[in-house]
Amino acid sequence: MPPQQGQPVVKLLVKGFGSVIITIRLLAEILNNTPEEVEDRLRLEDSGIETALQASEQFRQLVENGTIPTY
Repeated sequence: MPPQQGQPVVKLLVKGFGSVIITIRLLAEILNNTPEEVEDRLRLEDSGIETALQASEQFRQLVENGTIPTY
């Protein structure tokens, strides 16, 4: 399911999953952060977000059921 128009999104390359386009809000929910914290982490050269997503069961399930499309 693609993000709705007007929602801030980010494209990430997650090893083992490929490229994903995910809303900041959903990314924050998966990482148990606020959207502002996620935006701050994304500004870092090595945010650790991709590694955290690789280890997340919730992320894996959302990819498998098509909520988060991969490319």
